[in-house]
Formats: sequence, C-alpha cells, structure tokens
Amino acid sequence: MKKSLKLIPLLLVALALNPEGNSAEAKKLPPGKNLPAGQSPASAPEAVKELFTVQEISFSGLESVNEQELTGSLPLKTMSRIAIPGPELANALQYLWQLQLFSDIKVERSDLGQKNIALKFIVTELPVLDDVSFKGNRKFKNDELKRIASLVTGKKIVEQELMTAANKIEKHYATKGYLTAGAEFQLREHGKNHVSVVFNITEGSKVSIEKINFHGNAAFKQGKLRSALKETHQNSWWRKIFGTPKLDKDKFEEDKNNIVEFYRNNGYRDAKIVRDEVNFTRERKGLILDIYLEEGRKYHIGNITWSGNTKDFATTPILEKRFRIKKGDVYNAKLIQDRLNYSQDNTDVSSLYLDMGYLSFKTSIDEAVSAPDIVDLAISIKEGEPFEINKVIIKGNTKTKDHVIRRELYTAPGDMFSRRNVVRSIREISMLNYFEPTKIAPDIDPNPDNNTVDVIYNVTEKQSDTFNASVGYSSNGLTGALGVTFNNFSLGDIFNRSAYRPVPSGDGQKLAFQWQFGSNNYRTLSLSFTEPWAFGGPTTLGLSAFKTRMAYDYTNDGEDNPKPISQYGSTLTIGRRLTWPDNYTTIGWKLKYLHTDGGLLAFMEDPTNAPDQADEFSISQTIRRNSIDSPIFPRRGSNNWFTAQIGRA
Repeated sequence: MKKSLKLIPLLLVALALNPEGNSAEAKKLPPGKNLPAGQSPASAPEAVKELFTVQEISFSGLESVNEQELTGSLPLKTMSRIAIPGPELANALQYLWQLQLFSDIKVERSDLGQKNIALKFIVTELPVLDDVSFKGNRKFKNDELKRIASLVTGKKIVEQELMTAANKIEKHYATKGYLTAGAEFQLREHGKNHVSVVFNITEGSKVSIEKINFHGNAAFKQGKLRSALKETHQNSWWRKIFGTPKLDKDKFEEDKNNIVEFYRNNGYRDAKIVRDEVNFTRERKGLILDIYLEEGRKYHIGNITWSGNTKDFATTPILEKRFRIKKGDVYNAKLIQDRLNYSQDNTDVSSLYLDMGYLSFKTSIDEAVSAPDIVDLAISIKEGEPFEINKVIIKGNTKTKDHVIRRELYTAPGDMFSRRNVVRSIREISMLNYFEPTKIAPDIDPNPDNNTVDVIYNVTEKQSDTFNASVGYSSNGLTGALGVTFNNFSLGDIFNRSAYRPVPSGDGQKLAFQWQFGSNNYRTLSLSFTEPWAFGGPTTLGLSAFKTRMAYDYTNDGEDNPKPISQYGSTLTIGRRLTWPDNYTTIGWKLKYLHTDGGLLAFMEDPTNAPDQADEFSISQTIRRNSIDSPIFPRRGSNNWFTAQIGRA
C-alpha cells in the first residue's frame, strides 16, 4: 500500500520557550522522546526554575471547535504559576494532541511584565471527511468496501485511519483470493478544512493454492497431512466445481497448529513446524505452500500413577477404568485431556467428581520421558469440597412461565451439584420445544466461601405456535384447509384479559383447531386440548373431538343421487412418565370412540342391508423410551415404542 498524502503527524509535544524573549514556537516531539527512560513529559525535570503567572490563554486557527469549551477543558488555567519549560505547559500540549482534533499545534508567549505572560495556542484543525469513494473495484460493490473500510463521514479524519482502512480493504481482497490486490488512498480538498478520500483499487487476478508440499515427513504421507488441514486446501479438479481454494493467512496459521496437533495425537509429542514458505507460481496465478517439519520420535505410554484421590467413589481402579488409557498405548495428547476432563457421554474422570458435587475439582498431569520413546504420566488430583445448590435461576423466558421450566429440571436448591443433572435439565428444556436449542446455556456461579453454587439457565424463546392455510381447485371443485395450534397455551388465564397476546400462553398446554373442506360437500372440524402436567405430576391428559360430513353416491345407479355421510368421535389420552426402567420411559393409553351415520353403506356389497348407524370403541396402550437430546436435530439417543390396540364395533 502506498500513501498519497501525509495528513497528521501523531506526536506529543514538549515545549521549550526562551524566557529572555517575548515569543517562541513549541517543539513537537514523539511521545517520550528526548526524555529519560520511563519518564513522562509531566515528570521531566524543570529546565528553568523561574515562575510566571498566566494571565491570558487564547486560541488561534479554530474553525469548528468552540474556543470557550476548549479553554475550559484545558488542564492549564489562568492565574496558574508555571515554569518555562515545565510540566504544566507540556501537559496542556499533550492534552490537546490526545483530543485528535488538530494536525499542528504551536504556542506563543507574550511577556506582560511583572512575571505575567499570555499564552496563545496556534492550531490547525484536522480536516472533516465528507465522502468516501472507490475506483477500480469490479469484484466488490462500493457499499461493501465502505463497510470494510469503516470510515465515518462528517467527523475529523487522521492519516492513520486511512492507512488502516486501506489495509482492511487489501485484507478483504486477500481473503477472497486476490493476494496481489492493492489499495491506495488520495485526498481531495472540498472548501476550507473539508476533504474526500478516493481509494484506488488494483484488484489483480484471483490466486488459488495450486500445491501444498510437506518436507521432513516420514511417518505420514502427503495426502494424510493435507487432510489434517481443515481450511487450507490445494487445487484439484473437483474443487474447481465449488470454487478454487484460496489462502487465508489467519486460517493457515490455525491449520499449522492443526498439523502439530495431528502429530501429537498420533504419538509424535515433539513434532513441530520449523518454517513455511508461500511462493507464487511462475505465472503468478497460483501459490505453492511448502511446510517444513520435524517429526521427532513416536512415543508410547509408560507408567500411569494417580495421587490425591481420597474418596471411595474415586479409587485408583475406578479412575483407571474411566481413563481407559493403559501402558503401551500410543501417546495421544487430545485423548489424554478428553479422558481426564471432557467427554460427551460423561465418562471422563472429571464427570465422576462433578456429578458428586466437587465443583472445584482439578487435575494436573506431569509427563516425563523415562525412555527414548516412553512417556510416564503422573496425574495429580485436587478434589476440593462438594458444592450444594443454593439458587436455581431462569432467565430469558418472556412467554413461558417459570413453573413450566422448573418442573422439567433435575436440579433443585438443597441438592448436591451434579453436572449430569445440569446436562439432563438442558435436554428436558430443549424437549419442550419452546426455546432456541442452541441458545440454552447454563451459567454456574459458585461461592467458595460457603461451598454453594447458583445454577442459572439462560433461554431464548422461539415461535412455537403454528398456523396453516391452504386452498386448491380441481375438476372436483374447491378444496382447502385452515388450522391453528397453540403449543404453549394457558387455560388458567382464559378469563384474564391482560394475558391475551394474542391468546393466553405460558403454561405449556396445547390447543389445536383444524377445519377442512372439499368436494362432495366435504367438511371436517376437529378440536383438541392437552395438559402435559395433570394432577400435579408428569401425567399427560388429553381430549380431542372431531366431526366430519360429506355426501357420497353409494347406489351406483348412474344417477346423481349423493347421500349424506357423517362421522363424529372423541379421544381421551392419558400418559405417565415412569421411573423404571429409567426416567426416559413413558406409558400411555388412548380411548377412542367413533360414531358413523351412513358411512358403512358406501363400502358394503349390499348397501340395502347395511345398518344406518355404527359405533366403534378402541383402546390402545403405548410404551415409549425417548432419550434423544433434541426434538428438532437429535445427535444422540434413541426413540423406541411399542403399541397394542384392541377394539370392537
């Protein structure tokens, strides 16, 4: 990047005035220059001990800055007694520079006699930026480049901001593959002390990564190492379909760490990248990346010792079973940490302690090379004390009432803290399907003074109600449907006028309405209500009813003689969450009644002998075990059920 114009020397000023003369000019110095190391201008030793009284302070050259406000904010006041040169005047100049309002500052002293002086600060204000424009940019629109440059019009501008903006533009081009792109800025004056800036862009051609070479690798082939690079890839025929790979310097640095981590996770704990080189191809249309490695030895696990584990639930055999790394295994840095401190299935060592309330539990590991290719592990445990839950706080539920969430939690005040119960509580909150699943986050706030902890569940409400409407037309006539489902309804607030937003909500109940119409005078209407927490416990109680009516020509006599058919029925459901074989299991029953008028005639060989009416009763039982972790995008768990049904007509 080239600079077209120098705007502002960003300097701090130290002042040295000749006490024998009537006026002098301030010398501008960079911060801390010409001062002893570690000494600021304010602490510089006085060159002249004689003191003068400041009778007047004035400014010259101000355009948009209010002189009265500037004088009032200045650290140096009238009637102050100062030495020249001295810290008071130096501090005043430093303050003016820090305002970033001026490109030049001078000071003149006038001798008024009797050791009285007048000080005049002669300043040149920084220009105001009126407009930002671009030339030569074909790949990116002006609005996008303005957003990248982050320059604000209508405010004073310093040269450093323009240089930073040009760097941002070049970096943006580089991340998109235009590594040879350049940005130069040019200032144009608009009236007194107003400027516009034009960025002249040289885009160049997009540069892709043509080849990635590894040097010094004996344990792994080139392709294996390239696959360890997550964001940096070399060009290939199939990558061209989705866009040629580009070099992002920040991501390349991350990928170099990924290479080292790959080696450390495969036994090479001493592996390192010696250096890397990025070179253009001869045509300067592509890049060649060369990465030079030192692999070192491949290590295996030697002796594993444990210390500090004093609890009965954490004996050495139990910890060894949890650790699942034994003598002779290939050294794997990530696996060691995961088995000690984190695993998604809560089978690591830390989960054992955290599930028992030991919130301050810590592990440290000392690795010692006991043979050329053997690493001994000495694992020290600091158990701490168990923590009891003090408060359980829910934040962010603007629609759902607290009790709907609390009844799903496995953490309660007075319980011992358990990470497993916190994870299970998050799962249950997610299964309500009232909140954004990715934004359900717990905050654990321990108080080491009394070994208590507050558990805070942060949730973000999402739209859980649904509305559907459809209409269609065919040779049989017009068809359509209309339905609405309130999945977080509140029957208890039905008479509370202030609760209608637009309907009472927040108690976790479900209210659904469906209406359909079609040809042959088809009409169906259904209404259902479900209470998920009946009788003060995890008992589901539901009731639904429907009615259907249509006209059907069941005589097959060739005449247009449709006959009415109607059905109505209701369903009662009841279910209960069980504690055996585990609390993922539920059992439920469904009792269904169906009444048909004339409906059987349409399906019998001899409609004349068919009954005019029919009633049907059925009862079904379902046993379900559902342990999935999310109702929308499950990653773990299973959902299995068994249903049996009996009925009679």
